[in-house]
Amino acid sequence: MCQNRRLKSLLVWTGFFVLLLLFAQEMAYAKSIAVYVNGRAIAFPLAGPQVKDGRVLLPLRAAGEAVGAVVNWEEASETVTAVLGRKKIVMYPGADWALVDGTRVTLDVPAQIVGGATLIPIRFFGESLGVTVAWDDSRNAVIISTGGSGADYVPRPPAVAVSGSPAFRTKVQSALALLAADAPGHYREVCLYLQTISEGEHSGVDVYTRHFTVGRSTAETADSFWLASIIVHDAHHSRLYAEGRVFSGEAAERECIEVQKDALREMGAPEYYSEYLNGVIETAYWEVPYDSRNW
Repeated sequence: MCQNRRLKSLLVWTGFFVLLLLFAQEMAYAKSIAVYVNGRAIAFPLAGPQVKDGRVLLPLRAAGEAVGAVVNWEEASETVTAVLGRKKIVMYPGADWALVDGTRVTLDVPAQIVGGATLIPIRFFGESLGVTVAWDDSRNAVIISTGGSGADYVPRPPAVAVSGSPAFRTKVQSALALLAADAPGHYREVCLYLQTISEGEHSGVDVYTRHFTVGRSTAETADSFWLASIIVHDAHHSRLYAEGRVFSGEAAERECIEVQKDALREMGAPEYYSEYLNGVIETAYWEVPYDSRNW
């Protein structure tokens, strides 16, 4: 009797350690997964790719934006949407189905939120957005192709509509061209999170409509470096809103200024721009009422 109990106990512990080993292997496997879009490795600011029930799951926002999609989290309905061209998917984290162009589609594995990121199966990602997805076992990597030209491909999101005087439009388009040439990642963010740019009395962004107004005094005095950087700054405010994060106030301004400084560095702007921004943040300029702004 004692021998049988010892045997059963041994089997239980053996099974436990086997499961633990398999879990550890799966976690190590998931952490090592790389993702390439048209030959370029993409980064994941939140959770990275994961393995669930034998399926590889991709962070929708990072992978979606890398192929040129616009991804939004809707707080009220607790849904995430992704739009790429005429393709639109709506997902409900935890549900084993999603809507693709209004049609209900069953998922192999439910969409789920991990570390603040919505993860979805790679096969569904490819089929729903019309991109090619493959697995490269030799590199332990997901390979995504949108039909671009390899490592030099840069997704082309919809262009931002610019309105105002001829001089204003020319100046803004020059700033955007500089951004696209020297800081393509920031240019992509601008195109994803701003729909229109116009001139007005005061500078400010409407994150709800993704509209950025450039104050006339700023538009008249800014060079292409500075104009491009402030467009990046306010596009990031719009992104914060789209991600359901706090998009105004000191913390948001500090983050947007860091993004702005990064864009300036990528464009090769003189260092004094960044030095100036280091001092600007201490002025608490975000507390100035909109109608009282002189920029």
